[in-house]
Amino acid sequence: MKGKFQQRQKRSKDHPLAKMSWDYSLAALDWLRKNPSIKEKENELNQAIELGILAEVDANIKATSIKDCVAIIEWYVHFIHVKLIGAVRGKAEDDNWEAENGSQHDFDGSAKIALIAIE
Repeated sequence: MKGKFQQRQKRSKDHPLAKMSWDYSLAALDWLRKNPSIKEKENELNQAIELGILAEVDANIKATSIKDCVAIIEWYVHFIHVKLIGAVRGKAEDDNWEAENGSQHDFDGSAKIALIAIE
C-alpha cells in the first residue's frame, strides 16, 4: 500500500503541470525577494515623512497596503501549486465513483480554484 502511494505521489510531482507550477512559485518568490521597487517605495515613504510631505499615519497606511499586497502574492504563489498538485493527484487516483453516483470530483474543484487564482 505504501509503495503505491509513493508511486502516485512521485507521478504527481513529476507531472508537467506540477513542475511548471513549482517553477512558477520559485520564480515569483525570487522576483519578490530581488525586486528593488518594494524597498525603494519604503525609502520613498520614509523620505516623504522626513520632508514633511506625507504624514506618518498616511505613510503607515500606504506601507500596510504594500505589505498586504506582497502577502497576497506570497499566498497565491503557494496556493496555486498546492491546488494543481491536488488536481493532478486526484485525477490519477480517480475510480469514477463520484461520476457514477452523481457527485462532482474533488479534483475538479482543486483545478477550478487554481485556474481562478491564476487569472
